[in-house]
Amino acid sequence: MRRVGTDRFEPSTCAQSEFPPRFAEVVVPRRLHRSFTYSIPASLQSVVRVGTTVTVPFGSTTVSGIIVDLAVHPRIPRPPKGWRAILAVGHREDDALDPQLLSLARWAAEYYLAPLGQCLPLLLPPRSLQPPQMKFVLALEGRTGPGGHVSLNGLETEVLARLKKSKRGRTLSMLKRSLPYLTQDTLLSLLNRGLVKAVATDPVNQSMTQALGETKPGVQLAWQGKAGKPVAAAPEPLLRDIQESVIRRCRMPILVEAEEQVRTLVMVAAARMVLETNRRCLFITPEIRRACAIGDTLAAHWGARVALLHSGLSPAARVSTWQRIRSGRADVVIGTRSAVFAPLLNLGLIGVEEEESPSYKEEREPHYHAREVAWHRCEQEQAVLLLASGHASLETQEKVRLKGSLWSLPAEPSNVPIEVVDLAQSPFGSVLSGALLEGMRRTLDAGQRVVLYVNRRGYAPSLTCGACGNAPSCTRCSVPLMFSRQDRLLTCRYCGGRTAAPDRCLVCSGTEFRLIGFGTERLEEEVRSQFPSARILRRDRDEVGSRSKGMPSWEAMGTRSWDILIGTRLVLHEPAAQGSVLLGLPLADAGLHVPDFRAAERTYHSLLDAMALVEGQTGARAILQTFLPHHHVIRAIAEGRRDLFTNAELELRKALGYPPFASLIVLQVSGGDEPAVHRAIEQWATLFRKEVGLREEPGSGHAARSGSRVRLPIDVLGPVPAPVARLRGQYRWRLLVKTTEGAEARELVRRTLEDLSRLVRRRTLKFEVDVDPVDLG
Repeated sequence: MRRVGTDRFEPSTCAQSEFPPRFAEVVVPRRLHRSFTYSIPASLQSVVRVGTTVTVPFGSTTVSGIIVDLAVHPRIPRPPKGWRAILAVGHREDDALDPQLLSLARWAAEYYLAPLGQCLPLLLPPRSLQPPQMKFVLALEGRTGPGGHVSLNGLETEVLARLKKSKRGRTLSMLKRSLPYLTQDTLLSLLNRGLVKAVATDPVNQSMTQALGETKPGVQLAWQGKAGKPVAAAPEPLLRDIQESVIRRCRMPILVEAEEQVRTLVMVAAARMVLETNRRCLFITPEIRRACAIGDTLAAHWGARVALLHSGLSPAARVSTWQRIRSGRADVVIGTRSAVFAPLLNLGLIGVEEEESPSYKEEREPHYHAREVAWHRCEQEQAVLLLASGHASLETQEKVRLKGSLWSLPAEPSNVPIEVVDLAQSPFGSVLSGALLEGMRRTLDAGQRVVLYVNRRGYAPSLTCGACGNAPSCTRCSVPLMFSRQDRLLTCRYCGGRTAAPDRCLVCSGTEFRLIGFGTERLEEEVRSQFPSARILRRDRDEVGSRSKGMPSWEAMGTRSWDILIGTRLVLHEPAAQGSVLLGLPLADAGLHVPDFRAAERTYHSLLDAMALVEGQTGARAILQTFLPHHHVIRAIAEGRRDLFTNAELELRKALGYPPFASLIVLQVSGGDEPAVHRAIEQWATLFRKEVGLREEPGSGHAARSGSRVRLPIDVLGPVPAPVARLRGQYRWRLLVKTTEGAEARELVRRTLEDLSRLVRRRTLKFEVDVDPVDLG
């Protein structure tokens, strides 16, 4: 086994050779930018292919990996201890990964600067690359006895003798019970000489028969529906555009902005067009709830031809669904983020529902974005990309405007009057203004319902000492702890750590504490004190997790046996929450104070979603409380003018050099030793600026080209601590790269990362690259 190059592989000519492959390049699921060379035993040379999952020795253990190239001759010299051999093939020959999917994984690794070993597992169902249980059995030559040309030492003879007594074979650990000095290398030597065989067992497949169809509660695996269910007509010009794109295999994206029901109708119509051309289609959504809803609609037309793929399924059910898709027994696939890698061949269309959702961005490595992967996959496979949204992201709007077609199908103009309350003119600390309280009283007196939306759970974001101002912080994260009065606990919203609220300040021993801000729990307390006879429900993650502790049954939600509903974003997609008459936004500008250039857009979108809860209701109105009544987000909502928001936001981003006018890359170093983290990020900054010929201008905090006043296509900001400088015990420092030359910047990052790995000890440090981040917090 030897390292070969990086993640970039040139296809070999082995497929055209008359000789069978003798060596394989294998990528293992590790955070390594490299492949490893293994010899192929004669018994496996006829069955291995590029894309085959294999079991290989790796260090002192065995791992599963994927073959990415085959060769008759090795590309590197023979190592001193000889070649290590592939132990077993994990899948049947016809289960090898499709070349187009391998190409997609390679693109993801290249674009997101991630190891190929982290991207290839995305193509497989869960547990596929878990180390298998390896058993060793005697080969034919081992049973009949080695020929005279084979010499064995005493330990090897003992191994053969023990295997001869076992028909089912023995694992390394079983053999070591009686042969404590036995190592894996001894078994590999016997394997390479054809005296023993390695057999891999697959616990997932073994349990498949019993677990087939098993899902987590409340989640369906497949549906049976009546075919031919009538579908309301979608706009004919749009359908013609989709149909022409499907027939011509046009790779120009189509963006549809419309209400949820209209988007669903368009997806059903698009699926029918694709299936009529004998091709398949894939739809992805940001949430399991929406995937199941669309899946029910699709299955009503195509029944068992529809497959659902998401993390709510049990591992065994996901494997079963993956195999059904891979075998061609599913023509329509609906799933969440990871479903964009589903093994769907002959693809005709990918639909991305709610394309603006940040849920499409993977928080863990590799940091891929499902919408962008879908975009590339459609270009690669000549499929149609259908982007759907109630309010598309500014970046997607700009990309489609330059290359694609945009269909805006707005709902009826909103006639909901909005009253803006300036909290700067209200008494300090008040949660509900006089205008909102009066509006709630009138609504309740009329026997109608009220929804209060605030996207902040808990009682208060922080607790501070009234004497010295100290705020208890998480011991593992550099953030104040959120206070919950219900159980008198302080909770970290990042790591989930909990501790009892103190009776005395840990700094000055003061006994008086102040609550800063408010969340859903404090809002509920205030509402109950003002409206003691009203039926009040709260909908947030804390309440959902506490239902077993005597909280009101959420069955009341579905039956609408409530008067006032208080909640976070969880209420925005609750069908039972729609149809209310009064919408209260106690702190509409809360999301604007996040240090992120997308904060305004996210706040605008969430307020639009909240407004949809009262749209179309007779006598509906909204009361919006804010400290920023003149902010362009608040004005756009209050005046019902999308253009006001779009123009102001694009102008601001263009001036500051943010997407869609530039690309961003976050470079981060994290570790438990803060000085070491700081030194490493400084080295990275120096290497990067050296690569692009930059020098830091004194006092500027950013880089400029030496001797030049021309604006750079690549700009480096930092290093600075991350907004949450310490997370789960790890200190984090960052660089931010702004560029209009994305490919060039990614190549520079790749080179500096390779240089840094040679200069810095990486065992205690983690280097991360996030291309096109969606959250700078």
